[in-house]
Amino acid sequence: MDYLMHFKVEGLHDTDKVAMIKKELHTLQGVKDVQITGVDRVSITYDSTKVIPSQLTYLMRKLGVKTHSG
Repeated sequence: MDYLMHFKVEGLHDTDKVAMIKKELHTLQGVKDVQITGVDRVSITYDSTKVIPSQLTYLMRKLGVKTHSG
């Protein structure tokens, strides 16, 4: 089943970081779409049978982006 999760984020201040985050999130099996709006909002559509929200937040934090659900 597909879910859409929104994150308020800190640390997406340049296009290289945005591209890297999108690319890395798409490497997770089950991530179907990543939308980044502005410098503080990430929306991810994912298959909940293949990936869980903590995997998404872990990857973003590992890449230097602070996350807040919402």
